[in-house]
Amino acid sequence: MNQVNGDPDLTVLLVAPANSVHTRRWAGALVRGGHRVVVASWSPGRELPGADVRTAPARWAWPALRMPLAWTWLR
Repeated sequence: MNQVNGDPDLTVLLVAPANSVHTRRWAGALVRGGHRVVVASWSPGRELPGADVRTAPARWAWPALRMPLAWTWLR
């Protein structure tokens, strides 16, 4: 953590399934290390303590359409 204002020193973006045990472990370790963690996932999952989980739009779409629809969201 930044000693001056309490903000995280680093923001980490995990592009990973929110319901994966591996995502949970990585996010937890990074949060405990004082980092801000954002998880970008194709599908919704359980809440990850301390992490900001965001689900891609158009998850209902066929994969060939899903990627272009989610491109601006991911950027």
